[in-house]
Amino acid sequence: MDFSAAKLAEMSGKYPSLIDRSHYNLLVRVRDYRKEYGRGTGGSADLRETELDRKIVDAIAHLETTHNTNEWGVPTLDEVIQQPKRGR
Repeated sequence: MDFSAAKLAEMSGKYPSLIDRSHYNLLVRVRDYRKEYGRGTGGSADLRETELDRKIVDAIAHLETTHNTNEWGVPTLDEVIQQPKRGR
C-alpha cells in the first residue's frame, strides 16, 4: 500500500491532468488510514515513513489547487455509465 501511494502521489505532481476523483479519494483514504492505524512495518527501506506522509499530503494539496475537488462529490449515474469498463 505504501509503495502504491508513493507512486500515485508522485504521478499526481507530474501528471495532475490524468488524476481523477478516484485517485484523489484513494490518497485521502491512505492518509486517513495511516493517521488512524499507524504506518506499515513492511515498507520499502528506500521510503521513510515521514517522507511518505509528506508526499501524500503534498499531493493532496496540489490536486486541490489544480482541480476543483469540491465539485467532484459523488458521481452521477451518467458519469458511472460513461466510464470505460476495466479489465475487459
